Amino acid sequence: MAKTTWIGDVRAGAHDGAEVELKGWVHRSRGSNKIWFIVLRDSTGSVQCVVKRDEVGDSAFEEMRGALTESSVIVHGTVEATDREHGHEVTVSSGEVIGPVNPDRPFPITESAMEEADGGQTEFLLDNRHLYLRTGRMTTMLKLRSTVFGAIHSYFRERDFIEY
Repeated sequence: MAKTTWIGDVRAGAHDGAEVELKGWVHRSRGSNKIWFIVLRDSTGSVQCVVKRDEVGDSAFEEMRGALTESSVIVHGTVEATDREHGHEVTVSSGEVIGPVNPDRPFPITESAMEEADGGQTEFLLDNRHLYLRTGRMTTMLKLRSTVFGAIHSYFRERDFIEY
């Protein structure tokens, strides 16, 4: 089994021309009957994945095409440097939806929707905390908190304090 690659590493150019395995959530998708574009997101960033029906087959193409926003997917493909906005994209050779989304749920959760306290949005976010933690705002705050806590821990460990 291939080692999973972080999308941030793909965007940094560390895997140009290489075959990679990416795991993440569908941020958005669009396309036609022959080619489908999925913007895949993990905690390190997002990258466009290109799914071509003639390369992955009808079954895999339809499965990837049916992946709704916030579905969890695994894709295998080749990283290609482009002159487009993000600089890299992945041409998918195979893919699988490992966590489909219930189409009856209100996705996607937008930043503006989270700021609205009325309409039951707050209760929805409390009941589905894993979705709120996927947002860019929360990811940034959690990374900042981790950095601050790490610095505090390092400071005290360097001074022979013991944590228990």
